[in-house]
Amino acid sequence: MKVDLAEAQAVILPAKGKSFDPRRISKAIRDAGFTPGRIELTASGRLAKQGELLVLEMTGAIKEFVLAGGAQAGALTERTELAGKRLRVRGELHPEHADRPPGLTVEKFEQLRDEGKSEKPPASASREVLGKLTDEGIECAAMRGDDGKLYTLLGDLKGHRPGDTVCVRGRVAEISFCMQGTTLAVEQIGRTCP
Repeated sequence: MKVDLAEAQAVILPAKGKSFDPRRISKAIRDAGFTPGRIELTASGRLAKQGELLVLEMTGAIKEFVLAGGAQAGALTERTELAGKRLRVRGELHPEHADRPPGLTVEKFEQLRDEGKSEKPPASASREVLGKLTDEGIECAAMRGDDGKLYTLLGDLKGHRPGDTVCVRGRVAEISFCMQGTTLAVEQIGRTCP
């Protein structure tokens, strides 16, 4: 777990092959004397339809999320061919309601290939990205990678500012407050890649 009190952000990355119950995060934050904010997470599972609801079925601490709301919810609903397929969904966590499981908005989704592999590295993989820091971040520092993609950054930027060209080494955050691009928990940052 990586906590940045100045930015009021925490990044939680489960150990490889492990999961955790994100519903417990708000309680843990309150118990520590803080006020919880949004909880963004990435979950992988099989897409199913239960009546009128879209559900992401998973193994682990949480067995399913009801998928509702978010920028890509309509696009996912229209993709009827994805029923029964494995997906990775990124969105904002919503608590359980009555007899329903917790909800997850659909801010971004992608179909996974065999056994959870997609074209992108898994969320817990460390990677290096070369690019330029920008002011595009709403909640977090941001960087436009040389690959053209937007990355949001959690952690100490070691004095680097928008306009600086940097190389960032970090892990893809499963949960963050950034809500933009691919969020990296910064492990190392410098002018060049090591």
